[in-house]
Amino acid sequence: MIRIACIICLITLLWCFTSCKDDHEIILPEPVYSSVNDIEGNTYQTVRIGDHWWMAENLKTTRYRDGTVIPTEADDTKWWQLRTDAYCWYENNLDFKAKYGALYNGYAVQTGKLCPSGWHVPTYPEWKTMVRYLVDNGYGHKGSGNDIAKALAAKTDWKSYSMTGTPGNDPASNNSSGFSAFPGGMRDFDGIFNYANHFGFWWSSTQAGDYPLLGTFTAIYLKLDFCEKEPLINETGYLALAGLSVRCIKD
Repeated sequence: MIRIACIICLITLLWCFTSCKDDHEIILPEPVYSSVNDIEGNTYQTVRIGDHWWMAENLKTTRYRDGTVIPTEADDTKWWQLRTDAYCWYENNLDFKAKYGALYNGYAVQTGKLCPSGWHVPTYPEWKTMVRYLVDNGYGHKGSGNDIAKALAAKTDWKSYSMTGTPGNDPASNNSSGFSAFPGGMRDFDGIFNYANHFGFWWSSTQAGDYPLLGTFTAIYLKLDFCEKEPLINETGYLALAGLSVRCIKD
């Protein structure tokens, strides 16, 4: 009887070992990195996610890939009045360049010339493909599910937050994808800077619709939030007058 009991106990332990593993034990592959230079000689780390190469840093060029200077505007009122391409640094402070890159309005994105040769601003479907790859391949907070915000978020700069599975909670465990998304904030359409350390916003090149009241358009964007487990791809879009971050994807 003792022998039978031991055999049953052993079988139970083996079953538990194979079937009751904590989801945290899922081992993800190490990110694969490379690099690319822009027209100004800025070097960006790049990372492979699924079948695509992405910049693992925000774009910071002040020139289009054909060498043309991108206009810049520091004045809040003049920024609001723009219906042409422009960029700025967060709070008009060059110190933010290295980590957060530049903020570009939607008109600059629509030129199709922001990214280095052989690269482009991602479309809405390309953002969706990247997110779906991470969800389907175990990059969720506990190895499954849509809660992949931590997998995209950088390990520093996010506002602290108590809820597990968010970029602001235990940020040292962020960035399993290698995407290294910083909360660089935005310059709103009224010219005011907001949300650094709280949110990150990245344009897509896909327009969402016209906004005739302001004589402009909206474009779809991706958002990461210090207190949300899932990234948001906003299909309604944001006004092209705003300044958001840009990542590039290889053609």
